[in-house]
Amino acid sequence: MKRLLLAVVLALGVSPAFAAAGAAPSPASRSTSVQGFHNVTYKITFAAGAPAVIRVTGDGDTQLALVVYDAAGKRVAADSRLNDVLIVRFTPAARGTYQVRVINRGGVPNRFSLKTN
Repeated sequence: MKRLLLAVVLALGVSPAFAAAGAAPSPASRSTSVQGFHNVTYKITFAAGAPAVIRVTGDGDTQLALVVYDAAGKRVAADSRLNDVLIVRFTPAARGTYQVRVINRGGVPNRFSLKTN
């Protein structure tokens, strides 16, 4: 079981210290396409007090941005570097559903995958 967990953590590109935390009840994985100059929003529940990691990997056609909002609409994490491989880390103060928004900054569609710990 520990080997399987380590393999999942390494595939996400995060350190093993984050393995026991994250999305509740289990890690999330999504793959979809976002149209040019649009965004896609997911609702993902995270556990309180445990580090959460979200990684987005795009297809390379455009630049993406990744923003996370809590239930009150407050931005709690963001990665808007000029590429389409993005990672955010945050520690939720409370268990709850967070909005995870992937924003396409380009004029053509971008197929991406989203993974959480």
